[in-house]
Amino acid sequence: METQRSVFDGIKTGILDCIDYERGNKSKARKIVYKVKPVPTYDAESIKRIRTRRNLTQYLFGSVIGVSVRTVEAWEQGKNVPNRSASRVIDMIDKDPDFVKDIVQIESFQ
Repeated sequence: METQRSVFDGIKTGILDCIDYERGNKSKARKIVYKVKPVPTYDAESIKRIRTRRNLTQYLFGSVIGVSVRTVEAWEQGKNVPNRSASRVIDMIDKDPDFVKDIVQIESFQ
C-alpha cells in the first residue's frame, strides 16, 4: 500500500508541476540538451575497409545493415553511397567490434 501511495504522490507532484509550468512558473522546469554526433559519410574504399576489417562478406555486411548484396557492391564500386541511416550503422560497425557479434551468430561450423 505504501508503494501505491508513493507512486500516486509522485504522479500528483508531476501533474501539479506541469500546471505551474503552464501558468508561467518555470522555476522547477528542467532543460536537457542533447547533442547528436553528425552522421559520417563513407566512400567506396572506406566501406570496403570497414567490412573486411570486421571479416564480413558482402552478404553478412548487408544483412547487418539491412541492405542487399547488390547495394553493398554498388557502394564498394563507388556507384552509390549509403543513406544516412545506413551510414549510422556503418559507423557503429566501424567503432564497435562487438556490435556485429551481437547481431551475427554462428549456427553451425563444419
